[in-house]
Amino acid sequence: MSVELIKLHKGAITKKVIKSGKGESPKKLSKCTVSYVGTDENGNVFDSSQFRSSDFTFELGSHRIIKGWEIALQSMKEGEISIFTIQPELAYENNTISEILKPNSTVIYEIELKSVDNTRCFENRIKELNKTKEQGNNNFRGSKYNEAIGKYEECLRMVKLFPISGLNEEEEKQLFQLSQTYILNIAMTFIKIEKYGKAIRYCDLALKNDPKNEKALYRKGLSLGEMGNFENALEIFDFGLECYKNNKSMKTKLNFYKKKMNKTKNTNKK
Repeated sequence: MSVELIKLHKGAITKKVIKSGKGESPKKLSKCTVSYVGTDENGNVFDSSQFRSSDFTFELGSHRIIKGWEIALQSMKEGEISIFTIQPELAYENNTISEILKPNSTVIYEIELKSVDNTRCFENRIKELNKTKEQGNNNFRGSKYNEAIGKYEECLRMVKLFPISGLNEEEEKQLFQLSQTYILNIAMTFIKIEKYGKAIRYCDLALKNDPKNEKALYRKGLSLGEMGNFENALEIFDFGLECYKNNKSMKTKLNFYKKKMNKTKNTNKK
């Protein structure tokens, strides 16, 4: 038995390894199966997988477990048995979960990590997204526009399956940026097949998330202009150029649609 105490999360968790593991370590969104016993500092059992009559299976990051477990499990390897002492701020704080465990208690868990499935972890899901996006890009480059739209829409559906509540700020930002990319790719593809109304709907979705999104403003202005809605197109490009003064494409289209609008007005006067 190892007697070494390992400190995690600035000492808010201490770990003692009872049996070393040889398998994989869990990652964010990994599926884990464990057996465990939870006690207070006096050794009183307040929770155990034996109470469930079965092992406990869950997704890391799904908020089905305390924050201390999230940190502890990522330090383990499949097959490992360790004892973790977890301070109240990473456990239950003021919450009463058992008649045995008092509020603001330090808890002690002996955990055996029986199995780890990393096939659907955050890192692998991002790889799946990138692969599907590249399939869409290849379809776009090959002028297979409907197929491209299908792949980008598949990416959006995949993003919605992420349990956002279990992600940190950086991961949430990464998913947001990916979603915006897929939305704007769909808008650009609809422009290619001259379905400007649908392109505008996707541009509006991107702008709802980010009102000054440069690509969304340009593609919405372009779509409006191609539909003959010159005044609204010019408004979009004027706003876009207030935000991005050096955007040459917006300047070019602004002047182009301004000329078309004036030409249309002069024709109508005749």
